[in-house]
Amino acid sequence: MWDNWGMARGMGKVQKTVKALISKQFAAELKAVHEPHKWHDSQLGWGLLSAVLALFLFAVGRIVPTLIAARIALAGAGVLWFFTLLVLLRDARVVTRWVLTMVLFVPVAIGLFQFGRYHDPPSDIMTSLGRIEAMVKEVRHFVLAHKDSGPVAAVPAQPAADNQPKPKVQFEIAPIVTVHRSLDEHKNVMNGAQYGVIMILRATNPAKGEPRYVKSLQVAGDEAADCRVFMDTLPPADGTKSLDYYYDQCAKRKPFIHLSLISWPKGGARLSPNDEEFVQFVIATPLNAQGFLGGVDGYIGFGDTNTRPQYPIVEPYWGYLVEFSNYSKNGGIGQFPIFRDEVKAGKVVIRAQLDNEVIVIPLANIKRPRTLPDFAAEKELPQEMFYGTEDGRTTIPASKDPLTGEDAKRPTQH
Repeated sequence: MWDNWGMARGMGKVQKTVKALISKQFAAELKAVHEPHKWHDSQLGWGLLSAVLALFLFAVGRIVPTLIAARIALAGAGVLWFFTLLVLLRDARVVTRWVLTMVLFVPVAIGLFQFGRYHDPPSDIMTSLGRIEAMVKEVRHFVLAHKDSGPVAAVPAQPAADNQPKPKVQFEIAPIVTVHRSLDEHKNVMNGAQYGVIMILRATNPAKGEPRYVKSLQVAGDEAADCRVFMDTLPPADGTKSLDYYYDQCAKRKPFIHLSLISWPKGGARLSPNDEEFVQFVIATPLNAQGFLGGVDGYIGFGDTNTRPQYPIVEPYWGYLVEFSNYSKNGGIGQFPIFRDEVKAGKVVIRAQLDNEVIVIPLANIKRPRTLPDFAAEKELPQEMFYGTEDGRTTIPASKDPLTGEDAKRPTQH
């Protein structure tokens, strides 16, 4: 009997122990349900940090003037935005989470790509940053200059920087006529070619200048209209007049057009103090042709009656700037390009927009045009095209290299 009672008592202790363990486990699970998990909070914190960093990198990508750095910052912003979306949608189902992430990510990625492709830092912000940079350099130079010279004497007040004339930025241009050769269905080179015009602008900023920005290159002025274009302004030919008659009328009426062409820099166009930049501008591509929206009449003026055109020519075309001195016999390819007479006479000018200032580039600072295959122009650096290094530096052999100063008649100085 006593044995049975002891056994029952032991069983009772076991039941109490099991109930206690079950109660503790239930309480722990209930607490986990009602309290947020630490890992859950950690994910949310990383998501907020990722969003903040994405916005920061986007701002850097919009402001920084260096094209490569801007594109890297914008790419980083896109990656961080992608991870932010994954964190925000962490509680959704797997399929829903990825679908919503891609729907919200793709438009932002396209926008970032466009910002990187057409990168143009805001000029007002960059001008302010440039002035701050110049001020810091001036203060640093002042401190270093007077570090060991004892007390500094009072300096007379100087006029405001905005009232002082800015050091002039020097411009030079190397015009390149790009040549495009087409292939037939058998991949044989066809006769003839299409032409375009690019210009390499060498801009030099003086040592005491401030950061400047080349915003555009412009071509403007009056030039003689093609007689074939002038003929489109006349009544339809009835067969009673010869072609010479129409050319005589063209010479008598002196038709002309007014150019207003513009091109934006391809790549970086920020000029730091005591530095130079080679900036490429595409004035006309081989696909461009003469175009007159709505008809020719409004675009033609007449010198015999001093009648101005109603509209300027804004569609680029290589023939508005250059012409060829010769065409090859085998293939009819243009050779030895030269500027049109209107460019030589200064009636058509090439000018650069520097910040908010438009500067006409003297003809003396513009090199003679030369030809280059279009595929080579896509691969060459602007510096190489400006100096003509792909053509062997100079067309006529010279003992002294114009770029390095090396003279074959003298040993190299060490």
